[in-house]
Amino acid sequence: RLAERALHRIESGADPAGAIRQLASTLVHHILHGPSERLRAAAEQEHYEMLEAADWLFDYLEDPDEEGASGES
Repeated sequence: RLAERALHRIESGADPAGAIRQLASTLVHHILHGPSERLRAAAEQEHYEMLEAADWLFDYLEDPDEEGASGES
């Protein structure tokens, strides 16, 4: 549905790069919205083990060159 909307915008004369940027932004929002809400709720409910797991899971985003960040030991 989102891809079809982007294609329609391009076919209607919209800037292709802008349509792709909008599609990417919308996809990221859709993918991360639920997990972000759950992490926020975990923080409010002081579920620190869940927050630590999320920190571990997403730690590779901080410094991909750091030892162990790629899952290798």
